[in-house]
Amino acid sequence: MFFFNYNSFLLLLLLVWVITLVAVSRARSGRRGWLVFGGITLLLGAGYFALRPADATSEQAADIRSQIGQGSPVLLEFQPQN
Repeated sequence: MFFFNYNSFLLLLLLVWVITLVAVSRARSGRRGWLVFGGITLLLGAGYFALRPADATSEQAADIRSQIGQGSPVLLEFQPQN
């Protein structure tokens, strides 16, 4: 279950990509359909790289530790390490 929880966004993108591929191949719309498929592929790839979480640096962790308990609200998000 951990695999699906951790990779849910990537699996959803893959599902949308496969559905689009099947739809374009069945439609036989020619070059225009494949251009649309290429555009959707680029958008899904860009969305993945834009929305994936980034690793925190040691400076960011030190800043967060200094803010905890100083009167400013802090949202902590725990992510698994691979």
